[in-house]
Amino acid sequence: MGRARDAALAALDHLRDEPDDPGGLAMLALAQFEAGDDDLARATAKRALHEDPDHQVALVALAHIELEADRTSAAREAIERIVELDPDDDTGWHLLARVELLESHNEAALEAIENAVQCDPDDVDHRTLKVEILRALGRRDEARSELQTALALAPGDDTALRQRADLALRDGDFDEALDHYLQALRADPGDVVTRRGMLEALRARSVFYRVVLALRLWLHDFVVRQPGGGVVLILVMMAASRVVHPAIRPAVLGVLLVPTTIADFFLMWHPIGRHALSKTQKVTATIALVAMLAAAGFGVARLTTGNGSHGDAATRCLGAAVLVAVFGFAIQHSKLDAAARRRITILLIVAALLVVAVIAMVWSR
Repeated sequence: MGRARDAALAALDHLRDEPDDPGGLAMLALAQFEAGDDDLARATAKRALHEDPDHQVALVALAHIELEADRTSAAREAIERIVELDPDDDTGWHLLARVELLESHNEAALEAIENAVQCDPDDVDHRTLKVEILRALGRRDEARSELQTALALAPGDDTALRQRADLALRDGDFDEALDHYLQALRADPGDVVTRRGMLEALRARSVFYRVVLALRLWLHDFVVRQPGGGVVLILVMMAASRVVHPAIRPAVLGVLLVPTTIADFFLMWHPIGRHALSKTQKVTATIALVAMLAAAGFGVARLTTGNGSHGDAATRCLGAAVLVAVFGFAIQHSKLDAAARRRITILLIVAALLVVAVIAMVWSR
């Protein structure tokens, strides 16, 4: 943040003398983007392009800003202009590869990143993006080879180390994956993606969770590689939910949707896991486990007493566990600041207390 502030101050100082200079405006846009003010950065970059529609730095700044916002169409427009102005500029090809990958045009992404590598073979960022694209294409052996090249160029690169850990995780080498994730976190302690991968490696120490992880990885690959895979998956799950008997449907849904939060509950006592988990993850894991246990209790009561209200209570408790798990996942993957996450976590705790009160009322009947 301090570096972004210094860059912004330097750009503003330059703009005092030349307020319409596109170079100064472009540098200011990049500083604002690094500081997290995307809307202001976008406006500043567009102002620079108004002064000079072909200014390379301003086009690059706008492309980065639009990519961060997942506005791939707007990013593509700026990137294609960068490539058109200078086909030998590796930055334009790299950005184009990112857009193609985000839009699931994996073959086009590979072609673009190969052009970037040809322009600058020693750029490790090109190599790691190529690894990601090859993995999306299912070409894992080529991805491994490219990853070795990336690590040879930059042995301490956090992205390359994380990718090596990702491959180890998929191969079932969980201890090796954990070691590589820890190395990547030492290189970049604030990398959220690496931290998530490390948690997966820790969770996978449970045999039960390994089965769930294998299923999740397979589903992820299916959705990424197959056109319309997400729609097909939803249709299959809807059909399966109709086949499963209502009495055991809650348990099946719980096995599919809540294992991560349950694993997180036990990680709270792990020497590494307890530091890797956020407060929100700890709270959601505890609430989900309590709701699951309540669902199990009501389910047993339904089977032993035949009381239909207990079965309804079991379904509601499991539904609450699923909602808490999904809500916690959404918070973790959102761009909310720490204060907002704390407030939402407090609301989760209050909601959990209300659920406990309702459970107690139903059980007493």
